[in-house]
Amino acid sequence: MKRVQQKTERKISAALRLALVALLLLLQIAVVVALSMVLKQKIYIAYAILEIMAVLCVARIYTRPGSSTYKPGWIVLIMLVPVVGLTYEFNRFVGRHDNAVTRVRSAPGMWLQNFTTFEPDDSMLEVAIQALELVLPEEKRKDAW
Repeated sequence: MKRVQQKTERKISAALRLALVALLLLLQIAVVVALSMVLKQKIYIAYAILEIMAVLCVARIYTRPGSSTYKPGWIVLIMLVPVVGLTYEFNRFVGRHDNAVTRVRSAPGMWLQNFTTFEPDDSMLEVAIQALELVLPEEKRKDAW
């Protein structure tokens, strides 16, 4: 009887931990969205605090005793949200400003884009024009959507 009770308590404990982590991830996303709306000009401060909080959470998960099978997945999930948000804000900042600093900081991305994208050849342009002609209505303002 005692053994069954211990197994049940462990399952409940694991489910509660999983729910808590999911709730904390959702809370982290909500904080990112709220802070980006409130602190448009000072967002780098909010992201620095968020990144510190994420590092502390990761350190807590990493140093916790127990099975290490779940740790890498949670660490990646927790650290991904601030990185994606920071990248988004950086792209917005670079899009609004054109100076030497933003050109230097965005240069590696532009180099990669130049390396991975090419001008379309004539056959690609023909396909694009044909696809566009198929969706344009024959008469103006007669489109179905």
